[in-house]
Amino acid sequence: MTNEEKTINDEGPKVATPSKLSIVKATGLAGLAALVILFAAVLPVEYGIDVFGAGEALGLTALSKQKDAEETVTTKEQGVYKAESVLFQEHATTITLNPREGLEYKFRMEEGSSMLYMWQSDKVVAYEFHGEPQDDPTGYFQSYEKENGTTQQGGFVSPFLGTQGWYWENKTNEPVTIQLETVGYFEVVGDPKKPITQ
Repeated sequence: MTNEEKTINDEGPKVATPSKLSIVKATGLAGLAALVILFAAVLPVEYGIDVFGAGEALGLTALSKQKDAEETVTTKEQGVYKAESVLFQEHATTITLNPREGLEYKFRMEEGSSMLYMWQSDKVVAYEFHGEPQDDPTGYFQSYEKENGTTQQGGFVSPFLGTQGWYWENKTNEPVTIQLETVGYFEVVGDPKKPITQ
């Protein structure tokens, strides 16, 4: 028989298969190694859980603390959460303006505090939604909207510590009634001055 005539029946070298006992021992050792890695590295780094003190000894719990601090900073930087120093408020009031009279109505707000608002009047009024920084000696104010209308609603986040609110002016010869509703984090200042007659 030549090399070309060899049959496929040649089995080649035999490989010894492991016994069932060897397989059980290897599986047990692999499971034990996985548990050691879990308790010594994974739990201390990912969750700050250090059952046997190995994470502290290897310096791995510091990684968990650093990860927690980074997640906290990221959340604050994204602006999705803000702890408030004042209580949540619900406030409603009715304001009557005589003919040719103006009035300012204010709320004290921390920087980043939020408020939802809605007001409506029974006649067209001139209004300005604006704010003034606290303790600003220059008289600076920031105007957000200045229009004529009968209603306004929306959400507001205070850009600075100070007062925020509306100035309404009745330019008609008849009284005007304004109903204002607000919810959020603020302190009610109300009318900082008496009504202003124009």
